Order: sequence, then structure tokens, then C-alpha cells
Amino acid sequence: MFSNVKWLWKFGGAVIVFAALCADAAWRIPGRYPHFSKVLASPEKWEGKRVWIVPSPVVEVAGNHMVVESRGARIRVLSNERYQTGTWLYAVGTFHKDGSIDDECFTKLVE
Repeated sequence: MFSNVKWLWKFGGAVIVFAALCADAAWRIPGRYPHFSKVLASPEKWEGKRVWIVPSPVVEVAGNHMVVESRGARIRVLSNERYQTGTWLYAVGTFHKDGSIDDECFTKLVE
């Protein structure tokens, strides 16, 4: 297996396996971890499901929520934690039809 005999066949097989894994990931990941603009477009489909918020800046902080924005879409994150406007967050939470998520975890990236 590790000799140099027929190395081109081994390399070609490895490239095919890698390409198959990449194609599988490209097909599965968008449905499992959608961008929140897609979630907001069909809220009934995502109600009660776990969604991931890609690193996005906080654009508004008010009351019991923060608003994050990415690619023109805004989503409310219901949380007890407060970060300043301009802080970049990565969040995971349960989506609600009203366009908000309950936070399960936060990672504060930068202020």
C-alpha cells in the first residue's frame, strides 16, 4: 500500500475520494446550517430548530435582545448577555417564527 508502485492510481483514488467528500459536504451543510437570511425567508420551516448564526456584528442592543446583521438580513438574539454595538458574535440557538433565536451559546469574536 505504501510503495511507489502504481502511485498515480493511488493518488487518483485519493483525489476522487476527497472530491466525493467535498461534494457531499456542499450538498448537506447548507441545509443543516443555513444562513439566517434563508431561515427568515421561511420561518415556519425552521420554527423550533437549532440554527447557527455565522460571525456577524451586533447592530442594536435593546431590552432583552440584541440584533445582529449579515448580508442585509437582521435577526434578534434573545439573551441575558449584552455586547456593545459593533461586537462580532457567533451564536447557536433555537429559532422562533417571530425572527428571533434563544441563545444556547455565544462566542464573542471582536469588539
